[in-house]
Amino acid sequence: NERVDRESARELLAKKLEQAQSAAQQEKLKQQRSKARKSSRREKSTFEQVMSNTTTRQIGRTIARELTRGLLGILGGKRR
Repeated sequence: NERVDRESARELLAKKLEQAQSAAQQEKLKQQRSKARKSSRREKSTFEQVMSNTTTRQIGRTIARELTRGLLGILGGKRR
């Protein structure tokens, strides 16, 4: 009394194809979700764009340094 598997090769291939399509569809949904997250980030305002610019930051540092030197020079008096 041997047991005979009644699933044909065609049925097995159809099952594998269905699983592959399901996996591909899930992957596609994941990609769409990640794109939606990326696009949901708010864009920087003009002020934020200007302040993130390296040239603007360098100018700000230079101004702050010169003001500090000037104030400390006034408070320190004349050098001999």
